[in-house]
Amino acid sequence: MRRIKATFSEQDARELGWEDEYKQFNRNFDALKKAIARVPGMERDLFAIAKGNSERRDTILERLAHIVRDLPQGWRDSLKKSQDGYKDAAKKLRPAVKAIEKIVHDPGCRIELWLLLLNPGVTVTINEEQDARVKSRVLYMLRTMRAYEEYALAMAKELGRYSRSQVQLRRRRDVSVLIRYVRQITDRNCDEEIARLLTDAHFAVGSTKKFSAAQIKKLRQRHIPEIEPKLPKLGSQLPSRLPAGDNSPS
Repeated sequence: MRRIKATFSEQDARELGWEDEYKQFNRNFDALKKAIARVPGMERDLFAIAKGNSERRDTILERLAHIVRDLPQGWRDSLKKSQDGYKDAAKKLRPAVKAIEKIVHDPGCRIELWLLLLNPGVTVTINEEQDARVKSRVLYMLRTMRAYEEYALAMAKELGRYSRSQVQLRRRRDVSVLIRYVRQITDRNCDEEIARLLTDAHFAVGSTKKFSAAQIKKLRQRHIPEIEPKLPKLGSQLPSRLPAGDNSPS
């Protein structure tokens, strides 16, 4: 069994034979980032948060692209094609299995029978051992085909469930990552700016969804723990003066 790292690299894709798909995904992702950056007002908000730092700007753009990349049906389209592929395979297997079973168990499909019926008196040699061996292999193939039909239907169902669950999970996770990152680099919450960034990013992929600062605040308070509690200033927790009678060192 091969274990795949959480950080999936081009080298991993090459070893698995998925290099073309990996490169195409990255090309689409880069194009999406550029489309988001072209939305009017986007650069203004990026500059306000990143303070002109190009690395921070690119990181925010990348976070936004992660959030909206499923909306143009990118990965979801690919997942749906895989799901339909499994369904189609299962649909075609069932009649094929039935047709083969009919041939295997129907004496009328044996050429020896017709030779004997149409040529009375002719001698036909039947190799029963070979027939049994062939029939055994065919029945094993049929069991394998039925097992794969069940597997394909189960996989189609699982891909559908996975697609639905991932949409909500990924969006919440990716928005949370963006909020946390902005909080880290600015030392403030920036709910208004993040709401505009998300609205503009959705606009870039043809979505009319709008975000408000109140929504961002609610998500932050519900799903994002305090990043780094602020430490009190030195001496802020000490009494301003010692109690009476304790003015001398002990």
